[in-house]
Amino acid sequence: MGKITKVQLKLISLLIISLFITGCEQYNTFSHVYQKKLLGTKISQIQLKAFDPKIDNFCKIALAKAQFKITTTSDYILIPQYANYPKKCNNPLATANQKSYRGFVKLTLEKEGKKIYTCQLDFKQELSQKHLNYLLELLIDEMQLKR
Repeated sequence: MGKITKVQLKLISLLIISLFITGCEQYNTFSHVYQKKLLGTKISQIQLKAFDPKIDNFCKIALAKAQFKITTTSDYILIPQYANYPKKCNNPLATANQKSYRGFVKLTLEKEGKKIYTCQLDFKQELSQKHLNYLLELLIDEMQLKR
């Protein structure tokens, strides 16, 4: 076996460092497009139906950052939901997994009462703005939305 060169050592070091940095930021996500005919749709304004002030605020910030106008008259409705799991769980099925998640956040896009798209993210820390930003970008990308 040959010696490791300085270049190879630097590449290995960069790989290890990047794994440490991004390892904590990887998300467990689920998404589904229900109405593929609406891929590539132009949506400039959207209704927001949040039932919790915390997620409502996070969504307003994410939608503004993504350049969506929030209105009460749009045909498109974004419904955010989130839940925190119990802090202590004794169920061996739940505790056997080292990836114990703290909760989930879900975005559902509807038009005229019909689901168009859903995406969900499991999180390990507290729900934060970065979770909503990530999910909204996932929605925009997967639905190929134009604004």
